[in-house]
Amino acid sequence: SIRIPASCCGLVGLKPSRGRVPRLNETWRGAVVEGAVTRTVADSAAILDAIAGPDSRSWYNAPAPERPFLEEVGAEPGRLRIGLMDHAPGGVPTDPACTEAAQRAARALEELGHAVEPVEVPTVSEELISPFNVMVAASLGEHANDIDWDKVEPHIAYQHGAANQIPSFHYISLMRTLERMSRQLVEPFGRDFDVLLTPTMAITPPPVGAVLEASHAGPDEPADAVVAMVAFCAFANATGLPGISLPVHWTDDGLPVGAQLMGGPWQEATILRLAGALEKAIPWADREPALAQA
Repeated sequence: SIRIPASCCGLVGLKPSRGRVPRLNETWRGAVVEGAVTRTVADSAAILDAIAGPDSRSWYNAPAPERPFLEEVGAEPGRLRIGLMDHAPGGVPTDPACTEAAQRAARALEELGHAVEPVEVPTVSEELISPFNVMVAASLGEHANDIDWDKVEPHIAYQHGAANQIPSFHYISLMRTLERMSRQLVEPFGRDFDVLLTPTMAITPPPVGAVLEASHAGPDEPADAVVAMVAFCAFANATGLPGISLPVHWTDDGLPVGAQLMGGPWQEATILRLAGALEKAIPWADREPALAQA
């Protein structure tokens, strides 16, 4: 995870496009990418410049950028169409603070001259998540020979057992379904809107250990907290789109809440320009948590 911990910690988290950063082995069919959490948009852009491909040994690479990503921060993005979705789909409850984070970013973008319109995008659905979860479970096969499966946590043990029961033909069929759905889901980008704006998560940062405890309690089903945390983010992993979490809001208790900008295929440059503009409108780099102020 990059965007979720960034949102929980009041930091910037940029998830690159599928194929942007080379990996020794493809994990989750390219849904896993490398990145870092940072304090500023410029730092995220600079890190991407340092780690991005192309790699001639990779099975595939994202198209090369027109210029260094760091040069995009501060560049004029032009007037963009922003699709605002401030609530999670599929009946997943959305904390009001998370809704406010997206709305605050939307207000700032409108003031900067961008067109903001409400949209509905199925960022989480049974049709998308079901094959995605199978893909995640099957990826445990990468570690088949170097892990003592009797010692792993309950939810990992369950995934490992479930993955061993998946026939190879069924797995390939599900991956084809995931790829076909991905093609359909990315179509609105560039057609109906240029950038999708959402909360990063549907809940505020949970207490330490709460998510793991819930996952252990019911290993055969995703914990409600896990679903709420990935309700907006997993979509970009499944489709390969780039996304960035920005710390634009804080609760009355001082908890950070992120808003996410998601771009079309290989549009890191676009979301970095937009993120840089938001950073000026809603400064956060000098903000300190209450614990640090005590």
